[in-house]
Amino acid sequence: MRTATLSATFQISVSKEVRGALGLVPGKKLAFMHTGCGMRLNPQPAVVDPTLAQCGLRRWALRERGEDAADRVIAAARNAQVVALDETTAVQAAALVQQFRPAGADALMDASALRHQALRVTCDAHLAGVTGVACQPKAAHAAQGRR
Repeated sequence: MRTATLSATFQISVSKEVRGALGLVPGKKLAFMHTGCGMRLNPQPAVVDPTLAQCGLRRWALRERGEDAADRVIAAARNAQVVALDETTAVQAAALVQQFRPAGADALMDASALRHQALRVTCDAHLAGVTGVACQPKAAHAAQGRR
């Protein structure tokens, strides 16, 4: 395990070895991820949107927020890299189903996020604490929708 010292201005220096391993360059954003037993620092994950998620997002937004919100959700998704389902992702999803027992669609989205080193954001509380997953309570989603 590598360590770093926090400066008086709350900055850290990342060693050359770690920068090389993570592909860090000046200006690269880093993400702090809560792991359930601490925090993990990673290069900011890509925003990926499995094609499967677009259907679910729109359906959820229509049900919970109405037509205008559904349109905004899909418009926001256009800023993401849309990734297609392929055989490698499907095999990884099947392994996740065996290990964690998520629903099939959730496993496909989890596998897509893992494959593309993206953060999986969900309001599914049962995924709290899973590495690479950020859980946002449903109440927080609702409050954001009213802003």
